[in-house]
Amino acid sequence: MDNSMPVVSKMYCTSTPAALMIRRRPMVVNGGGFVVTDFSHNVVFIVDGCGILGSKGELMV
Repeated sequence: MDNSMPVVSKMYCTSTPAALMIRRRPMVVNGGGFVVTDFSHNVVFIVDGCGILGSKGELMV
């Protein structure tokens, strides 16, 4: 059984729409994953390593 839980707090919420960029990291960098930044290139959050989920070409965030 997987005991991991998603974390959602007010810290990650905004009352207005926000445009973010999602960049996939190569598997050789910490096992892959994603970096999410705003358009000023400030890192909003990082996802280290990812399993394959869904169809090819799809990203579930």
